[in-house]
Amino acid sequence: MRRIVIVLLVTGLMAEFPLVGQDLDPPAPTRQSPAQVDQGRQGTLSEQLDHWIAELGAATFQRREAAVVALVEVGSPALPRLQLARESGDREVRSRAIAIYLRILQQDYQNRISMFEAGNTEAAAISSWGRFATQFGDTKANRVLFALMLRSSPELMLFLEGDRERLAKAIGGWINKANRSGTVFGSPTFSVGSMAALSFCSLQAPENLSNVNTKIFATIRYNAKIRTEATTGQHAGTLKEMLACLVAQEDRELVAALRCCMLFDLKQVGLEKASKILAGEILRPGGNSKSVLVEALLVGGQFGGEPEKKVLERFLGAPDRYAVFSLNKKTFTTTVGDVALAVLWTMHGIDPTEKGFADGVQSQLAGINAHLAGFASEEERQNARQAWIAFRGNEEGK
Repeated sequence: MRRIVIVLLVTGLMAEFPLVGQDLDPPAPTRQSPAQVDQGRQGTLSEQLDHWIAELGAATFQRREAAVVALVEVGSPALPRLQLARESGDREVRSRAIAIYLRILQQDYQNRISMFEAGNTEAAAISSWGRFATQFGDTKANRVLFALMLRSSPELMLFLEGDRERLAKAIGGWINKANRSGTVFGSPTFSVGSMAALSFCSLQAPENLSNVNTKIFATIRYNAKIRTEATTGQHAGTLKEMLACLVAQEDRELVAALRCCMLFDLKQVGLEKASKILAGEILRPGGNSKSVLVEALLVGGQFGGEPEKKVLERFLGAPDRYAVFSLNKKTFTTTVGDVALAVLWTMHGIDPTEKGFADGVQSQLAGINAHLAGFASEEERQNARQAWIAFRGNEEGK
């Protein structure tokens, strides 16, 4: 019966304070516990801690529970001893020590968040704020945003206070739990603070977290509330900076990264990423390489000038088939070269449909929809390319 009770207790505590990094160093004490007041009569705090930790393995439930209450009351000064007790050979002591450690850590972090919100950043001692301020600026708006990040995702932000080598695993666990509970990404409860916290944590990881970045890119594109905030809201500038940093380091989920560049007008990082792709520096063969090329061409068209036009011209003869679609009882095909040509016409302010392209649906991406920009025959394709050559010759002759 004793074993059943302790399992239920630990499970309950873990559910209440989920996914806190168990390898975090204890923070500096932020308060004095009432349990310390009576030290003169009952011995030193150190002696009391030893006694209460030993009592976690006591024979009766009442004594074990009394020890739990006493240790929680002490708070953060008990963390070093509890950290040692987590390695105890007594399973009862070990299980309760882990649960108490997590509970105190969460309570202490909530106190530190309150201090940060009150403007007392030194007493709050949240180390990740220093890194955030260094990277994105110590401004009033950024302090508000960072407070939102702390409040909306305290478990996630707490990971940053510990061993960053384990950050990737911790973030993955947080995402899995949030997905199971239905409170992340597509949910209305997934806030700007949560997305900013997830983005910042991903940036702090020692390796690129493509699986995390993909979810961030998708969320900021399809969650209307977050998209609006990132476009025109109070924190739009910082959110775009964070997004640009994620795009800059991304080398796997390139389609999603490039689409975010176009949607949020990330010109500099978008052109840098597209240029590397079109130069063959980071594009991996196979897989969705055609899709990546097309997105890079669209980014070049949206943000580029004369240098990008010359790069795009090198792809005019690319024969790789990108899409097939039906329109007005005809079958049309789109190649990578077709996309390059449609983008070039658009960069010159000319509607591609005036130059032989199918009358496809217009899009915000460089003024065309690459899926609906193609030809019904190879003859039409060659005629369109000849029209471009003639146009370009006239432009150069002016």
